[in-house]
Amino acid sequence: MLKTSLATKLQVMLRTNVLFKFVEDVTNNCIEDKSLIRHSMDTLNEIIKIGVLENPIISNIYIYYSDKSNKIIGKLVIEIDWERHEIHLSSNKNIEVDSDLSPAGQVSQILNKTLQYTRDVMKKLNVTRVEFQYGIDEKFKRKMENDEDSKKIYSSMPFGESNADLNKRTSEYNSTDFKISIRPEKMDEVKLTLTHNT
Repeated sequence: MLKTSLATKLQVMLRTNVLFKFVEDVTNNCIEDKSLIRHSMDTLNEIIKIGVLENPIISNIYIYYSDKSNKIIGKLVIEIDWERHEIHLSSNKNIEVDSDLSPAGQVSQILNKTLQYTRDVMKKLNVTRVEFQYGIDEKFKRKMENDEDSKKIYSSMPFGESNADLNKRTSEYNSTDFKISIRPEKMDEVKLTLTHNT
């Protein structure tokens, strides 16, 4: 009876769906106080939906943590390797997950601990503002040069921070105090890198 119960919880998810859930989980759980995020979580989730789930647009998401003086003191980067993702898809590499649990936590055993550490350390560093930017995949950029549909898709995406002030502050940030990188065991096309001051 126990075996039957466990079996009903397992489901096979398309790899792209798991990738989307992974990125969504990270961005939604990398900060404890959501009011510190300059744009709403709805905006960020819409960007991820269009640029990860529906189209291979986003190559990087940058999340910046600033203190009360507006100085960036931490950065979390999510990198997506779409070429590697396509290789997995061509090999029909779906992922079996427990439907009762978050897919993201199941593809990386240390993800939840890393996110908890991120929340704790940013609280300790007295972060007062969180901003984000995203980078566009080079292959998609080339596609937009001659494809009107791709241009329309990209133009429908909400934009992250792209102002001169943030660009200046990001260029000044170069923390070597702490750095950790994670590449999930079951999803090696995505990589997380966290850096912060101490």
